[in-house]
Amino acid sequence: MMKLIFLLIVIVSATALDLPSNFKTCNKSDPKLGECLADAIRDAIVSMAKEKTRKNGSSFLDYKCMFIENETGSVGSAFYVVSLSWYLSRSCLGLKSFKILPIEPLAVDSIKIGSSEGSISLKQEYRNIKIHGLTKNLKLNNYQVDWDNLIFTSEAFNTRVDFIADYKLEGKILLLPIRGEGKCNISMHDLRTKHEAYYEKFEKDGDIYMRLTKYIIKFSPDHITLQFDNLFNGDPILGEQMHKFLNQNSDLIFKEFQASYEETFGLVFAEITNNIFTRVPMNKIFK
Repeated sequence: MMKLIFLLIVIVSATALDLPSNFKTCNKSDPKLGECLADAIRDAIVSMAKEKTRKNGSSFLDYKCMFIENETGSVGSAFYVVSLSWYLSRSCLGLKSFKILPIEPLAVDSIKIGSSEGSISLKQEYRNIKIHGLTKNLKLNNYQVDWDNLIFTSEAFNTRVDFIADYKLEGKILLLPIRGEGKCNISMHDLRTKHEAYYEKFEKDGDIYMRLTKYIIKFSPDHITLQFDNLFNGDPILGEQMHKFLNQNSDLIFKEFQASYEETFGLVFAEITNNIFTRVPMNKIFK
C-alpha cells in the first residue's frame, strides 16, 4: 500500500492576520468569481517571485525530502518523508508574517525516488534543487469553486519549467544500463497543470478559517527535454549516445516517474497555501 508521511516544523500565529495589502480579494457572489480568483492568485504568486537569501547564500525556506524504507526493506517511489523547516529573518523580503518563501526559483533541498520494476528501473537522487519558471508567463484559467464541499479546481499554463539540480542515478532504461552523477536539468515545455484543492473549515478564536486537506496536481507537458552532465563518469561517447536515447524517449521516461514528481509538488504547494489560509479568516479572503 502506498504511504506518505508529512512532517512540518512551523511557528503558528496565535492571532488572525490580514492578507498583504497588494493581494486582491474576491466576492463569493461575484458572477465572475472564477476570473477574479484566477487573477488574484496569479498576481499573488508573481508577487512572491523574488528570492531573498541569507549571507551564506541559502534560502530562508528549505524544503527537505528524504526516503524511508518500506517494511520489506526496499525503497519505493511513494515512500518518503517530506520535512519543511522555516527560517525567518527581519530582513526577509517575502511574506514574513506568513512564513512564505519567495518562489522564483523554488528551492527544494532533496528528493529521492527509488527504483521500480518494469521497463524503466531507475534509482534517482536530486539535491540542491532549484525550480525555475513557475511564475514566468503564468496563466490561470477555468477556476471553479464548489462551496458546499470546499473543492477548488483550476488549470495553469507555463511556457517552460526547469528542474535544475545535482543528481545521482543508476539503473536501466529499456534494458540499457545508465549511471551518472553531476548537474542535471529536466525541462517541461508548454506545461499544462490541473489543480484540485480540497479544504475543510475550522474555527479559531471565534473566526472561521479554511485548511487544505488534499492537493492533487496533474502535469501535461507538451514535451520534455533531459540534460544529465557527466553520465558514465564523463565518457563523451557513451554520454552523447545516452542523451540522444533519453530525449528520444523522454515522454516515456517522464511518465514512469510523473506521479512522484506531482506528489512532491502537491505537498510543497499545499504548505504554501495553508500558511495563508490557516492564518487569515475566510471573511477576509472572500468578501
